[in-house]
Amino acid sequence: MLARIALKIGLIDGMEGFPNLINDGWYFGVCFTLILLTFPFFLLLLRNHYYAANLPDLTQLAATLGASPAYTGRRVVVPVLLRRAAPTLLLYFVFLLGAYEVPLLLGRQSPAMVSIFIGQKFQRFNIADLPVAFVVTVVYAVLVLLIISVFWNISKRNILTITQSNH
Repeated sequence: MLARIALKIGLIDGMEGFPNLINDGWYFGVCFTLILLTFPFFLLLLRNHYYAANLPDLTQLAATLGASPAYTGRRVVVPVLLRRAAPTLLLYFVFLLGAYEVPLLLGRQSPAMVSIFIGQKFQRFNIADLPVAFVVTVVYAVLVLLIISVFWNISKRNILTITQSNH
């Protein structure tokens, strides 16, 4: 659909001029689809955090002190939003690691994403593929748990720092 629109408005000369978004080597189609699927959720989440953290007043204060809008966004808004949304972003990252349907439909079959690789190994009729599937699943689970524990420790440390600075 995007290729047809680009062709109609003259951005490309032919349908071949549009980048391939299905089974592409860089998974652009998969990334684009996942971004479109989660954009409304993250928009509402970040909007809620924006107003809950009183960022309109903070940006006005930064502007009063002479900060440019770009500097305010980079040094005030983005760090506050990332800190407040960090748990949700971590959970979404873990979800993306296990995403199955979109990469299966739009992604390349070789090399496949980890979740698709594991699913294919479990579904094959070759008994020799089952141990590979179990090992990859365990390694994958350990990596996800390590990532979660690292972020958990970082967030606990940040919470302790914030509570100690308030006293």
